[in-house]
Amino acid sequence: MSPKRKIIPVAIALVVILGAGIVHGVTTFRWTAASELKTAGEKLAKIPLTISDWVGKDAPLDERQAKIGQIAASISRQYVNTKTGQMVMILLVCGRPGPISVHTPEVCYKGSGYEIASERKRESFDYGENKAAQFWSIKVNKPDIMRPERMIIDYGWFAKQAWSAPEADARFSFAGAPVLYKLYTIREQARPNDRSGTDVDPAGDFLKDFLPVLQKTL
Repeated sequence: MSPKRKIIPVAIALVVILGAGIVHGVTTFRWTAASELKTAGEKLAKIPLTISDWVGKDAPLDERQAKIGQIAASISRQYVNTKTGQMVMILLVCGRPGPISVHTPEVCYKGSGYEIASERKRESFDYGENKAAQFWSIKVNKPDIMRPERMIIDYGWFAKQAWSAPEADARFSFAGAPVLYKLYTIREQARPNDRSGTDVDPAGDFLKDFLPVLQKTL
């Protein structure tokens, strides 16, 4: 599958995440100073498009959806590795902890016609200086005769100094945070018979380069 064709199901996945979380986002609220939200948005704007061998391309979110979901700021972006051709889509949002903490992919994808192909498991990604980020990881499938979708989604939250994936309800884990960030990484599942050289999950390599920049920015 060519890189252009690969982006189609993954880009659709970002829309699913946003759309399905809107209602819950409206009904879950935490007071946060406007100045703190503004500062958080300014930080996201500083994340570069080029990080090591990864070159990004923005796919801005719909302003109406962002407003309804109480998303203060966001980055929706496709990163492609210029050496390997591997691709990762990210969705990074920030806002009040109530709206940002809720609605995991297990809920929104199942409600949008996807099959949850694996129970979530916690993944640890090292990114230098003895640091590790914790994310939940799931696989989702959507059968289709012409173009079946098989994706891996990692997601986690950042409130103070580290990315984490708490066992407890995230609403309670992050209730005291003034601002909460949430990161999704989305990519196609590796295909065992793929001889194109892109059959290795790129998430580890991408996050190794991306997280230090993100950590420094936030």
